Amino acid sequence: MLAYLDYNIIVSLEQNKLKLNEILARINSRITSFPFSASHIQETDNITSDGRELFIQQRLKTIAAISQCDYIYLEHISNKVSIFKETPENVLETIRQAPFAKSMMNNYVNLISEGQRNELRALLGIDTRELNNYKSEDVIN
Repeated sequence: MLAYLDYNIIVSLEQNKLKLNEILARINSRITSFPFSASHIQETDNITSDGRELFIQQRLKTIAAISQCDYIYLEHISNKVSIFKETPENVLETIRQAPFAKSMMNNYVNLISEGQRNELRALLGIDTRELNNYKSEDVIN
């Protein structure tokens, strides 16, 4: 069984605010994989701070450690999802080599209609005014 972690959870794990065993205890101890995606790498590449490249390298190491380099990939043409071994560094290199990739990633969210977003938020009890203020622990619960 696998679980896809939100980027904020990965950051909390890196900062030792959460531990993987705590997540497993809360959701399902049968989870054996936490794959990463191009979205995780895209968010990492969007970091803007002093020492940006060192910070990015640290985040890529964190992602590799958490995911064990299990990479989840959606092929848009066939809509097929695959999971295979890949390093976060290679995914970052691929994203950076394709200048259109960033805009495509940012536009990907537009494939979900506003109605579907509202329905999902209502189902999960998500308050959009608090969307970016949820604590990692609350998201897991």
